[in-house]
Amino acid sequence: MTENAKSTMAIYKIVLFENWDVGRPIMRWYMEGKKSDGIRMTLGVDFQVKTLEINPNELVKIQCWRLAGQERFASIRGTFYKGAHASIIFYSSSNPEQGYTYVKDRYQEIKQYLGNLPILVFAVDAEKIQNNTYSNLNREIQNFVESEKNLYIQTRSDNIENIDKGIKLLIQMIIEKEKKEKSEILEDADQNIINALSKLIEKEIPLLRVDVEEVFGYKAENKRVIELYLPNLGLSTVPEDIGKMDYLKILDLESNNLSSLPESIGNLKSLVLLNISKNKFNTIPSELWQLKDVKIIQLNDNPWFGESNEYINKPPEIIRDFCRKRANIQIFISHAVVDFNDYKIKELTNFLENQEEIYKVFFCEEDLKGNIDNFMDSKIPNCQLLIFIATKKSVFNSLDCKHEMELARNYHIQIVPIKGADLSWRDLESIGLSRELGLEFNKNNFEQFLKDLYKYIYDYKRNIDLFNKEKGKVDKLLLELINIFGENLKSKNIYDTIKENFEKVNDLKVKFAQEQISFNSLMLELMKII
Repeated sequence: MTENAKSTMAIYKIVLFENWDVGRPIMRWYMEGKKSDGIRMTLGVDFQVKTLEINPNELVKIQCWRLAGQERFASIRGTFYKGAHASIIFYSSSNPEQGYTYVKDRYQEIKQYLGNLPILVFAVDAEKIQNNTYSNLNREIQNFVESEKNLYIQTRSDNIENIDKGIKLLIQMIIEKEKKEKSEILEDADQNIINALSKLIEKEIPLLRVDVEEVFGYKAENKRVIELYLPNLGLSTVPEDIGKMDYLKILDLESNNLSSLPESIGNLKSLVLLNISKNKFNTIPSELWQLKDVKIIQLNDNPWFGESNEYINKPPEIIRDFCRKRANIQIFISHAVVDFNDYKIKELTNFLENQEEIYKVFFCEEDLKGNIDNFMDSKIPNCQLLIFIATKKSVFNSLDCKHEMELARNYHIQIVPIKGADLSWRDLESIGLSRELGLEFNKNNFEQFLKDLYKYIYDYKRNIDLFNKEKGKVDKLLLELINIFGENLKSKNIYDTIKENFEKVNDLKVKFAQEQISFNSLMLELMKII
């Protein structure tokens, strides 16, 4: 074999569980090529190396590691397992009761530290079994090992022939596993995101194959990342493209320097667990509202401010609703071209775009050089709110405004009318707009109008779901009814009726507050009185 071939020879680390006097003598015989008198005690961790020819002109090296069983060496167990490719367990087939427990315990430990790596179980002392008949427990051990798609081989304690055969089969399993893993290269989208994150933290993010605590890396399935663990890495930003990880279920960003998340985080439709504990967030990221399937949101130990403090320990559905009310929205301003200057559309747009929770504001003059119909058709369906500057021109004589209103209604976009001075609320009611959910333009104090409008939008977002269009329709109708009832309850007739029936009305109120009657019953009884 050439020197170059030797330098590229594969080396496989195998951790041994030799069950003391059962496997250690025969394994040392195999590794050293000669029998040894007595059994040497292992202090800490030691290993032996052997070169094997697994195929003609194909050599590999195996490193067989063993760990001392004494309690004082438990702290180095992680080093013992690190980088292992496989494991070998020995037990005595002449003592299957002890062997059954030993094999199961070692299996559990291997799974904990190494995940699903190849395992070879040697049943030693075959020559001690009379008539070579196995007990039921031996068969159970064999069935268990083979059901896990691992190797189970009987061997004699006075012969190493089956040891050699078994280890060569184990190496073939390792090689086949490596080939399979190399064929499971990530899809380009996921790989690009892993590469971008690796560049940010200046270290390679490894593929994980083990279920352990405090992990760093990612797990993949069918060439897609399904779990991503990036704790304690000093991250202050996350790539926008992370939203392309369509199959990501777990995202752990604990103990970093994050104060915000990219808008695309809401595209992680498969996410069930998000951990952003121990970062630098002041407010709960509004992008979380879109994570409809998330079951766990971990937010602890951030410098939370204001309302966020009240929600960090709430269930995910309540956190998402809180975030939805604060989420950024897009607004389209519908107006007649002739009203552009009088109603200061450009100034209105600039003001709104500089406010929190408003991402973008559109108006048709942005696209006068293009096809205005195409502009409207592409922008309005993606908005959450349409502000309609209602004047005689826009209501009665503008085909563009009519088209914009139709688009908003077809896509269930909420409409807020701003009534101009040259028409009445009755005029607006004739085209289906409500004064209960609108404002009047204040030409004389434009600065105050801007503040009032933003406050109105701010409150509107919290009362009406602007993202779930079906729910938003119900929210709007309910708010209109509340406003109608509220105004009518202020009338003199209602005041006089309540005054005359004070004891009855008050009694109903007390019963409802004490949950003695339902809201429906309360309304029915009030209707009888009123």
